[in-house]
Amino acid sequence: MQTTPSPRPDDRSLRRFARAEDGGMIVLGLFFFVMMVMMGGMAVDLMRFENARTELQQTMDRSVLAAASLKQQRNPESVVTDYFAKAGLAEKLMEEQADPTLSSRTVTATGSTSVPTFFMQMLDVDDLTTTVGATAEESVSNIEISLVLDISGSMRTGDQIGKLKVAAKQF
Repeated sequence: MQTTPSPRPDDRSLRRFARAEDGGMIVLGLFFFVMMVMMGGMAVDLMRFENARTELQQTMDRSVLAAASLKQQRNPESVVTDYFAKAGLAEKLMEEQADPTLSSRTVTATGSTSVPTFFMQMLDVDDLTTTVGATAEESVSNIEISLVLDISGSMRTGDQIGKLKVAAKQF
């Protein structure tokens, strides 16, 4: 009678481990947990970035609207700069430009912000950066102009009426 050698204790443990299915869900659950934490962290980073971008855009919009007003007596560039300084965003303002004409004023400004990330650094994204801009224009249309002509007796001396007619045609 031939006997087969009994397996060593470590061989039996390996076979039992290979056949066992206990704990498979724990590994999958841990994987999903890590993925959910990463996604939640990315959402936090994106919300912080969007908050900073919105604050910059709203300050930009308010400043160019105030600077473009035809009733504004101050220099448009200084109005925009002052708005950003009061909002604590002076370092984020890149450029402001005004184009005034006789009946309109156009003001354009641009700014940039960068927000460092906490969770997206795992994906090799160190910061989120954006550039925003705004343009505002106020103009007056249909301007009424009146031409008052003096046709009294004093205009009849010399060639005053002739000069008046030429001036009125040029006007």
